[in-house]
Amino acid sequence: MSIAVANSFFQQDYHGVRVLVLAPHPDDEINVAGNMIYSLRQMGAEVFVVYSTNGDFDCRPERRFAEAEKALEVLGVDAEHYALLGYGDTYNGSGKPQHIYHAEKPMCSPAGHMETYGIAGHEDYHFIRHSHHNPYTGVNFLADLQEYILDIGAQLVFCVDYDLHADHRALSLVFEQAMENILSRKDNTYYPAVYKRFAYATGFTAIRDFSASNLQETKRPIVGKIESYRYDLMDKSIYQWTKRVRFPVHIDLRTGLFYDNPLARAIFMHSSQHNEKNAYGLLNSDEIYWERRTDNLAYKADITASSGDIRAVMHFSKLNPRDIDREIPQWQDRLWLPDQEDKLKQLQYRWPQPQQIERIYLYGAMQEKISVQEIRIIFPDGDIITVGPLPANGAPLAVDIDKKDVLTLTIQLVRADAVYGGLSACEIFPSKFSKTVIKPFIKIIADDNFIYRYGCRKDDRKVQLSCYRYGTSQTVRYEILSGNAQVADDRLIWHDKNPVMLKAVLADDESVYDIVEFYRWGIKDTLRNYVRNLANRLYISNFAGAEHP
Repeated sequence: MSIAVANSFFQQDYHGVRVLVLAPHPDDEINVAGNMIYSLRQMGAEVFVVYSTNGDFDCRPERRFAEAEKALEVLGVDAEHYALLGYGDTYNGSGKPQHIYHAEKPMCSPAGHMETYGIAGHEDYHFIRHSHHNPYTGVNFLADLQEYILDIGAQLVFCVDYDLHADHRALSLVFEQAMENILSRKDNTYYPAVYKRFAYATGFTAIRDFSASNLQETKRPIVGKIESYRYDLMDKSIYQWTKRVRFPVHIDLRTGLFYDNPLARAIFMHSSQHNEKNAYGLLNSDEIYWERRTDNLAYKADITASSGDIRAVMHFSKLNPRDIDREIPQWQDRLWLPDQEDKLKQLQYRWPQPQQIERIYLYGAMQEKISVQEIRIIFPDGDIITVGPLPANGAPLAVDIDKKDVLTLTIQLVRADAVYGGLSACEIFPSKFSKTVIKPFIKIIADDNFIYRYGCRKDDRKVQLSCYRYGTSQTVRYEILSGNAQVADDRLIWHDKNPVMLKAVLADDESVYDIVEFYRWGIKDTLRNYVRNLANRLYISNFAGAEHP
């Protein structure tokens, strides 16, 4: 029996699972969740895509959505599973009217529309639900999106994050406000798994490394290296690079030839956007997100403060820009900031039912200096945990605990600066890892790349290994399935020129595994890679030069 490269992630059954992808424009479904759309459809999930704008800034929406239907078909999603919110497309710095995100009164979009609209055979969502179109205001945008989210009730949600484009930023922030509203409802029972992604910096305009001999990981965006990344969000607020979620890529999307790769072909379907070369940055060995947990026990608690405004710690959104159309954002801090005369300086959480608590995240101000030096976490049984300081730039401080039957919890600021010495958020979770329909998985890494078939130089005798874990902290053990090699101290020690099949499994759960192949990279492989890259360049050249409707 032959041993194949495989990962237990792709053996999961998603029949009956609903997935929602939120895209700002027709074509952003690709760079927000192209791999996950295709992978989850292959595993049986029902995938819905909603577009917040009609992509009508400089192109007919009929063309944009005709292209979107073709792209979604390639990824396995039919026309009955996408929806149009029907709002106007904008462009940063265009000199056009203010963005709808800031609009308190009905406004006219750059394309000349003042209310939601659809295309022939595909009306906008508000019209479908209410038999009339919705005027362009920020409040209406939020109401439509929130209603659609609840209407679909997806267990998994993938959404664009705070990108360079104002429409991306608007959808990101409005989605987070919608989730805050939903989670704050009395007796709420909807807690989806949420994953957010930069559609540009880690998607379409990511570092173009698809020509490399081995499939590369999604690279960390760096200001000056990526055109669309003009302000560095990495390691600020929730965007800790080492905490990114990395999903493996389906075998069909790892093929090196564009014409045979469904994700590349989906990109090419959006011919009006001239995104063909973006395939070089988007096709990687992983697809990365930042997870936004919705199981925050704070939403179930009655919260009081000795002084100060407690609303700040309840925001689902961690970013509060003054103007989303400003290229380099200016952040406004929303802080629970107790009065200086307040001697207690504390928040208290009360639950009607006993809670289990395993992890707390504490966030400070989006400032470069540390403003909170010491915090006490006080439990009713008398236990006190002292932590601090809070990291700078709004980064979270994770506190792992193991408490059961908790009815009250007190957070007390012990030492903090006067101006920014407060909390921007306090998240309280019942488990260290979120419990979602996505089961724990692991992935073998070499040179920070997710690896599947991995070519090494002919004189390589040792390969340093590591293993990515999602949803688990269990120990991983390695097994040599074939080939003359061994693993010692997380290194593959290779004794000859023959390929090696390596398996990683969780020590306590062998159903969670990853199987990869290491082989020697030779002259034939170099020639094959050269021909592959030449074929891709010719394919893009012919595609870009062809006439498209």
